[in-house]
Amino acid sequence: MTDNGYHKTLADHCVFVKKFEGGYFLIRLLYVDVMLIVGRDYMEIRVLKKALSRSFSMKDYHDIARLEPMTLRYMGRALDHYTICCNT
Repeated sequence: MTDNGYHKTLADHCVFVKKFEGGYFLIRLLYVDVMLIVGRDYMEIRVLKKALSRSFSMKDYHDIARLEPMTLRYMGRALDHYTICCNT
């Protein structure tokens, strides 16, 4: 997961961040067999999903509310911890 410029965070080893010029970034959160991609630049998200689909069989839920509650709780805590600590 540390390919293509992504760095594992110190806050949580299942959170990977890639920073871009202009101050924006993409965050990849992993939990068991689920990956949540968070970011403002929709085109960068599409590029990432296309690259990942070459290596992995993927299903795009488009709506995180469809994920299991336990998965959402973990990912929410991981994202909160990252944004509080801001360590990459």
